[in-house]
Amino acid sequence: MKTIACAILALLVITKLTEASTQRYIVHGKFTCGRRASGGSETSIKVLDKSFGPDTNMGKMKANGDGSFRIDGTSRGLTSIDPELHIYTDCDDGIKPCQRKWKIKLPKKYIGDQNGFDIGIINLEMELKNEERDCWH
Repeated sequence: MKTIACAILALLVITKLTEASTQRYIVHGKFTCGRRASGGSETSIKVLDKSFGPDTNMGKMKANGDGSFRIDGTSRGLTSIDPELHIYTDCDDGIKPCQRKWKIKLPKKYIGDQNGFDIGIINLEMELKNEERDCWH
């Protein structure tokens, strides 16, 4: 009887997992370091889905030479995604090779939005109170 119950439970779990939906998130913007663009190897960006379970990398890139970026990523899950933007930068930082790390929770209302979320222009010279350092992103 336990074997049948386990088999039914396994079947229900597999059925539920196949119902997982793919969710899309687009985020774009531009970074400066003072009055100049902050791109190339100086600044990289990652979008993660921080919802239930292990984090899912939805996309990553280095900012373009003019500081601009656009990440169009997807994640598959049973629950709504919790998108978070991670910014890694050497702007205004003399410590190598580790970079300053910002974590910014992104608004959920842009999930599936074709135009995505525009973060605008962010000057990375500022320091966030909860800023971290990351050597292995």
